[in-house]
Amino acid sequence: MAPYDPFHDITIGYPKLAARTEVQPELAIYRRFGAMNAQNLLYYQAELVDLEVKLRAQQVRDDKDRKGQKTN
Repeated sequence: MAPYDPFHDITIGYPKLAARTEVQPELAIYRRFGAMNAQNLLYYQAELVDLEVKLRAQQVRDDKDRKGQKTN
């Protein structure tokens, strides 16, 4: 009699590998993609700097605009 395989009904390939990794996460080995992650962070940082400049400019325009302001 063959030993019981709790993963017998899971498709061979990535689905079975993922199921086994869930049971024994210490066996998982993943590539970090360090350079790509750093590059993405730099792009996001640059985008946030641009958005920050635009936000500050809009805040200045809003502050100078009298429309919509409360009167005392």
